[in-house]
Amino acid sequence: MRNGLKYPTVVSLTYSQPPARGRGKTPAKMKTLKLEVGKIYRSREGEEVKIVRMGNRGWDYWEGSNGEWYYEGGKWSYVAEEHPKDLIEEVPEASHTFDVPDGVKKITVSRVGNCIVVEMVPEEISEKEQIDKFLKAYADGVIWSREQLRWLIENYLKHREGE
Repeated sequence: MRNGLKYPTVVSLTYSQPPARGRGKTPAKMKTLKLEVGKIYRSREGEEVKIVRMGNRGWDYWEGSNGEWYYEGGKWSYVAEEHPKDLIEEVPEASHTFDVPDGVKKITVSRVGNCIVVEMVPEEISEKEQIDKFLKAYADGVIWSREQLRWLIENYLKHREGE
């Protein structure tokens, strides 16, 4: 244990499941959408697609981050009534705020399946730096007797072990 943190510290946040799909499940109903560049939408098959630009190929098309093209209402194909690539709902922006503990050197945020994983790696402090920090907090400008020094060293060792 260093600086009150176990190495590394991992926090996991979950987000909602994509719409139901597969055998025996009712397909999600198409909502009336009006695609906008920069927004994120979910397809019938659960893929999240960000609209990256509007293009014109003889019609008004919107290009998704997956390389697919969509009509303004989110449909992938006007031929098929419902298609797995149809965009059916806007994905709300999600943000999470958390305090960063003292002594954290690096934070990594990643998405694994339906989880957002936040890994906090504490900074490495040498033994000499730890002793100096402890002495500055408890012994700066003080004249110590032998008994007081023994107490100070014992307490530093307990502090180092996380007690």
